Amino acid sequence: MTGKASKMQDTHLIIMDTTLRDGEQTSGVSFSDGEKVNVAKVLLENVKVDRIEIASARVSEGEFRGTKQVMQWAAQKGHLDKVEILGFVDNRISLQWIADAGGKVGWYVRNSEVLESLRAEARNPRYLSDVEFDPARIDPSDDINRVVAEADVVILAAPSAFIKSFLEGLV
Repeated sequence: MTGKASKMQDTHLIIMDTTLRDGEQTSGVSFSDGEKVNVAKVLLENVKVDRIEIASARVSEGEFRGTKQVMQWAAQKGHLDKVEILGFVDNRISLQWIADAGGKVGWYVRNSEVLESLRAEARNPRYLSDVEFDPARIDPSDDINRVVAEADVVILAAPSAFIKSFLEGLV
């Protein structure tokens, strides 16, 4: 560092605050449901950060309740597209947790049999067929361009042998 300020032109800086996700790093130490909502309100409406990450999926029942309340408030105030939840690659358990908390998950599905089963029965016949997904919260599609266009964050979880074929249809 030279100590000189650099002038940046035509650059947009996006600020994402993770205060609410960091609220439960130690067992038993966390924001209450009301505190979580109040901090989200201040960050999005007063401080005007661009995005907030509010939880790590599956941490605790308290984290779920607080997340659900923030998601309900954000939906009412038109801020839902500014709220993120950290999920994990865990056989879709995090996806369901996020959906149950009020988040919307777009899901690119390349196999037509799986897509139809998800739409008709809310189940994936190939993997975890005993898990039922909430069709109001999980939006499966065979159109990767639509899923990516509607997403704020894209997580590509695919075996490396299939990544090229996944991305070939992306315009």
